Amino acid sequence: AELNYKLGTQLPYMMIVNRLAHYLKVLQREQLGSWKERTDLELELNKWIRQYVADQENPSAEVRGRRPLRAAQIIVSDVEGEPGWYRVSLNVRPHFKYMGADFTLSLVGKLDKE
Repeated sequence: AELNYKLGTQLPYMMIVNRLAHYLKVLQREQLGSWKERTDLELELNKWIRQYVADQENPSAEVRGRRPLRAAQIIVSDVEGEPGWYRVSLNVRPHFKYMGADFTLSLVGKLDKE
């Protein structure tokens, strides 16, 4: 937990998550109104992020360049008391390690339903 906290305060790691969050907002804006259900949105976002995932122990530099993530998951849930929004949880694990340890970066945000 302490390692994840330290990583979360370092700029390069924050930039990874912020860029992915930006892409999520762009996808949502481009698809506004086309997602009928929460599950449709979650499936579409996870399909999108999988293009950046290579679940391999030691991928080549070429693979890491095209697929910089070892794992990724997006969870979309309803926001209680706010019917116009979805809560989106983004969890990603890059291929690189910090001090020899794997780590997961996470971000929670909101997306408009319509």
